[in-house]
Amino acid sequence: MNNCQEPCKIYYFISNFAIELLIQIILGVKMTDITKTVSENAKEGWKGFSLFMFIGTTFVLLVVALMALFLL
Repeated sequence: MNNCQEPCKIYYFISNFAIELLIQIILGVKMTDITKTVSENAKEGWKGFSLFMFIGTTFVLLVVALMALFLL
């Protein structure tokens, strides 16, 4: 079990702050801007994926219905 409770929390906070500061310095953008952009792109990706799944499922059901129709 981990014995360092508070020092580890402080180290974790400082390391996260340092990483965020480096990203801000190198890229010139804040981490919140990156998070917002990634979130928006993920929403768009899910829209495309759900449309793809809907079309694929409809096509499979259509094929199964046609097979059942011709087999009867």
